[in-house]
Amino acid sequence: MQHNTKKKYLRRSSSVNLLYDLAKNACSSRFCTPKQVMIAAISHIEKRKVLKLAKEGIGKTHAPGTVRSLNTGWKTPLHMDSKHSGAWVALRKKICNETVPLFLRTSLTQVANYRAMTRHSFAASGILTLHEPDRTMNPYDLNIYRTRWPLLLGNCKIKTLDAYGVGARFIKHTVPQDMLSNPVRVLGGIGDVFIFNSEFLHDTPLIKGTKARTVFNTFIGYSMNSNWMEMYA
Repeated sequence: MQHNTKKKYLRRSSSVNLLYDLAKNACSSRFCTPKQVMIAAISHIEKRKVLKLAKEGIGKTHAPGTVRSLNTGWKTPLHMDSKHSGAWVALRKKICNETVPLFLRTSLTQVANYRAMTRHSFAASGILTLHEPDRTMNPYDLNIYRTRWPLLLGNCKIKTLDAYGVGARFIKHTVPQDMLSNPVRVLGGIGDVFIFNSEFLHDTPLIKGTKARTVFNTFIGYSMNSNWMEMYA
């Protein structure tokens, strides 16, 4: 999400989506692609809303998700995912005079050009496990802490590692330990799907052993007062 990359991004997204559809058409099983599994799982969990693949206009589809192979040594720092990352950067400057670095030249203003994100109040993360790591060394896959990012705003001792188009990463040891106590720890077996509000702080522990953890992950945009949701990478 850098300046002047929207067209290229959507072209690639449409190509990814086309590959999933071709794979589905060549298969007679109930679920032939991670996209199908994710749509079925979300629709089963939230029956009151219709799930759609996000679009930015006629024929301009988003990718339904991203496949990631998390190998030995992989981990993610403490972070939150939210379209309000720009608000975090601006408010931290005003409240704490903290200048938050931008990750990979990400443009926070560019996010406003992606309607799939801005037309919904919230976004959840959905993760489908395709391959498990060695469970003797990796007993769980994700820590979800019981703190949403707005509670961090007024504490100027907390430091931000960097921000990006849809989130911010934090320096963990600067966050009060009571905010990180008693996390929800998630373990995903092969074929399991879990969905959570990604505005809560979360991180993934270090992958150990020779087996990778492979996942299909997506964002799901939704609003309390609408009867539909959108899925996008």
